[in-house]
Amino acid sequence: MSGYVQNDFCGDRQRLEVFDYEDRFDLLGDGRLQLLSTIGHTPGHQSLLVTFDSGRSFALSGDAVYNQAQLDELRPPGLVVDAVAAAGSVGVLAGLADAGTTVLIPHDPPSWADAAAVTTIWEEAS
Repeated sequence: MSGYVQNDFCGDRQRLEVFDYEDRFDLLGDGRLQLLSTIGHTPGHQSLLVTFDSGRSFALSGDAVYNQAQLDELRPPGLVVDAVAAAGSVGVLAGLADAGTTVLIPHDPPSWADAAAVTTIWEEAS
């Protein structure tokens, strides 16, 4: 059994869009929202980099890492389809963190402890 159910993403009312890119894809053309190729956990895994005009940035890691310890130790998650690619993807996220980006890890609630409320982020973006 697979965790991916195609109709959840491209059923009757959804439209499948394919983004063909190597490392990053700028969704708006202004650097604010960038898809990051973080393959390894799954073949097409992506993370999202959000950058505000202030320069403050957040990376939503998806399943590229499951917790902060994995990010700190450059250790990919246990379930991967390509261990080498997964390790490289963890390295990409760690590099962003080293450059000042806040990496938010969905499976690790403590990593969200310092994240501002959505209203504060909205005010910064406005």
